[in-house]
Amino acid sequence: MPKTKSDPRGRAIQLTKFWQELGPNTYPLDIENLIEGTIQRSGFSDQLAIKERPFDNFEGALVRTEGVRKWTILLNTGIENARRRRFTFAHELGHFMCHRDIRNRFEDTKEDLNDFRDTLEAEANLFASWLLMPANLVRDEFLDGVWNAEKLRKIGTRFECSLQASALSVVRDFGTDGRLS
Repeated sequence: MPKTKSDPRGRAIQLTKFWQELGPNTYPLDIENLIEGTIQRSGFSDQLAIKERPFDNFEGALVRTEGVRKWTILLNTGIENARRRRFTFAHELGHFMCHRDIRNRFEDTKEDLNDFRDTLEAEANLFASWLLMPANLVRDEFLDGVWNAEKLRKIGTRFECSLQASALSVVRDFGTDGRLS
């Protein structure tokens, strides 16, 4: 997968540090509160709004208002799985943080969110993973013991993420052999 200049890991860590040092430092992370405190109140150069409602064509989207530096995350309330909706929210925030200078619209279907061959989608997923399940907390809370489905469920419960997202965070932090990377 070709690299972009976006650095999704670094962008997520930047927001995580803000949340852990200046925010309430509670988990599962309150994404809306993070956006309000970090982006809307910090003198950030772009504005970001959130709109939630049912959509037929996508799970989530990031759309720029033409001619201005104002963006809107559109989140589909029709996603029944709350953990999937939460990951989609973080994914769209990833597009905002990493890709907003590349294009003016990102519209993600369920298939797009699972497409790890597309560089921008994979980076937005990586950003979401780092943001929702910070490596320092995953390591501190789940380092001991054997990696199995039960431990992945506990990570998912702790951070309100799906089993798939929890597994990806373990591979991200510990590799496929279970050793700390």
